[in-house]
Amino acid sequence: MIYSIWWLNMKEYRAGIYLRLSKEHEEENNSIEAQREITAGYAIKNGYKIVKEYVDNGYSGILDSRPKLNEMMLDIARGFINMVIVKDISRLTRNKNKTGWYTEIFFPDNNVRFISVTEFIDSGERYEIDDSIMLRGIANQYYITDISKKVRANKNAMKELGQFVEHYAPYGYKKRDDDKHKIMIDENVADNIRKIYDMYISGKTSSQIADYFNKNKIKNPSRYMKLKNRARKWNAEQINDMLSNPFYAGNTVMNKYETNYIAKTCKKNKKRDTWMIKENTHEAIIEKEKYDIVQEIKQAKKGRAGVKHEYLLRDLLYCGHCKRKMQYK
Repeated sequence: MIYSIWWLNMKEYRAGIYLRLSKEHEEENNSIEAQREITAGYAIKNGYKIVKEYVDNGYSGILDSRPKLNEMMLDIARGFINMVIVKDISRLTRNKNKTGWYTEIFFPDNNVRFISVTEFIDSGERYEIDDSIMLRGIANQYYITDISKKVRANKNAMKELGQFVEHYAPYGYKKRDDDKHKIMIDENVADNIRKIYDMYISGKTSSQIADYFNKNKIKNPSRYMKLKNRARKWNAEQINDMLSNPFYAGNTVMNKYETNYIAKTCKKNKKRDTWMIKENTHEAIIEKEKYDIVQEIKQAKKGRAGVKHEYLLRDLLYCGHCKRKMQYK
């Protein structure tokens, strides 16, 4: 009789296994297959029923929002799973604050048993975890912070040597087939760059140049390079960027963008005086003299221009698709 009562009171667990791998950390011992073997093997060995598998392949552990992580959180909230199994805590998150939030608040509040197989962590029936888990969270965040610093330093060193390290070559250029760290002029569209500079020198405004290219149905950079979620037509801001870009004069610009390798974000550095120019790193599309003339014209126009109205939402609105700043028209 006692045995029967114990059996009736034993909790039935519905386990979800969470697997994650960053693009830059595709080492064999952390592959999705290896994680699956470890977590699923543990569940089978201990008699836990796996009801769902969540896989975020190519996502950093520092990101709060990941497709399958979000899906798992919803499944926990609606009671579909009450156990989470991971290979180690870094698969779940590399953020030290999030580590504590998951293990001390979210999982206990939702009666979720959390198991990290290789770290021998199991919150058990009482949904409690030893305080040492926070030390693991700090170590995990330090690891990714250290990696990001090394990546940034390595990229800067390669740029100093004149190597191209960005994912996409600027419009008008393309990566060489024999060396991805070298670029060459893309003659299919290089004349468009030359046309932009010539039209501007002749007195056309950036808006007029953009209208000309749109009316003549010339593909803008994002369409030509087949980039998703970007502007599909030429616009004045795009033209201005090209007219101000020293890259077209054969020079590589360092510190033009501020890349956060942890959060996977990249923003343009608006402080032009902090840019560093490495000259003659590649073949120029625009001659130095012509480039300098354009900069003089732009500077003169900037001096004459005055803001007639200060709109309430100026510099605050951004397009949800292309992420560019919106302008009042």
